Amino acid sequence: MRSLRDEVVDVAALAVLRDGNWAPFNFEEVERAVDQSQMYVQAVEVIDDRLLTFPHGVGKVLYGEQTVLDYGGSLRNGIYYDGRIFVSHFDTPTMGAWLTYCDWQPPQSVCTNTKKQDWPYWNDVYGMIGWRGHVYLSAGADGSGKGSGVWRIDPESGEMLRVFPKAETFPGEFYGMLVVNDTLIAGHYPSGYLAVISSDGSARFLEVPKALGGSYGMAEGQVEYREAQSLNLYAGRVWVGMYPWGFLWEGDASLENWIRHRLFTWPEVDSGEPAPFHNELDRRYAAMTPEERAVKGAWALPSFWGQRIHSVALSGDENAVLYGLGNMPGLPYDPERDASFGTKEDFKDYGSVRGLRAPNTLIKYIPWPKNGVLDLDFAVSGNRMTLSFEGKTLETVEAHLDVFDLARMKLRSVGSGLYGRSAYEVEAVD
Repeated sequence: MRSLRDEVVDVAALAVLRDGNWAPFNFEEVERAVDQSQMYVQAVEVIDDRLLTFPHGVGKVLYGEQTVLDYGGSLRNGIYYDGRIFVSHFDTPTMGAWLTYCDWQPPQSVCTNTKKQDWPYWNDVYGMIGWRGHVYLSAGADGSGKGSGVWRIDPESGEMLRVFPKAETFPGEFYGMLVVNDTLIAGHYPSGYLAVISSDGSARFLEVPKALGGSYGMAEGQVEYREAQSLNLYAGRVWVGMYPWGFLWEGDASLENWIRHRLFTWPEVDSGEPAPFHNELDRRYAAMTPEERAVKGAWALPSFWGQRIHSVALSGDENAVLYGLGNMPGLPYDPERDASFGTKEDFKDYGSVRGLRAPNTLIKYIPWPKNGVLDLDFAVSGNRMTLSFEGKTLETVEAHLDVFDLARMKLRSVGSGLYGRSAYEVEAVD
């Protein structure tokens, strides 16, 4: 799922959430520009009220219908940050992988100053995020066990540096990333722990969130089979979506205190299984011939029903955070494989979307003004909170704040937006 202004779009199902209901959605300009049968849009951003899209299968980045970057190859990931487009891509026949980036801002018709660098490992780039003028990438290991970690690329010099870990080999992979309080956090598999990178470049591997009872592989508080896949900041809290049992971890900004929630309602957690129905699926898999395994592919994987919180998006329309739920390969229920576990209705959580709405919290999409000055008025009166922009009320929600809460209100942080860091001033009015 992706946030699109105040709406949320499911880019895989081509559906948009409007007025509490899902409706069909199409990337019409993308469809006119490329062969729809060859692609789906992995990432999308609103730039000057038009869509910048990163479709799979076409080797291009589009602004509306216009190709602004033609990089060739297959997309792994892409973002727009600080006036530049960044793409991680690969070519299977040649086993080549690259990072391509260029300068671009509307109304430019094409990129300028395009650079293409070799990505030194044949591995996935799972996440990309901009922070302090650099772009950071979270990656897994290649076939030789090398490359896993969080990487930083300096678009000015082209320098590529692994900031965590320092060793060339590190077990597992890194997935979701988040910047909070001027600190970058990256989720890890198979520990489920968080790598934390400070603005001075120092890095730590925190053993949080700690596994609780009912987790597979526990030994003195450690776990061996968790994936911190999705991370987001909401209501002053850090939220981590954790595979394989669909837990959503809620932590404070210090990352020291955590609460665990579960977004899936079925089946009950079994600490004796790495993932739902894993043991039986593993027994069947072991009984297959290599030829059968090759034919069935992901259909037969023992981890098939591992529960993922695979995506997160902010919805201004719903004033909520939405989480997309799914299984490990993203494939549907099949009676041949699954009837002994439950009915199709039993598996209804897979492929669903769950929402989280915190009290006294407001979410709203606001386009960044071209003059670089964003003047927001935030008012609390009675049991209402109101957000205004340029004298126009954007949103009003219920709020229940006492005098103590009002006294504590302050601006926590202003981060880097699409166009990089900016100066800001805050004025409190009684």
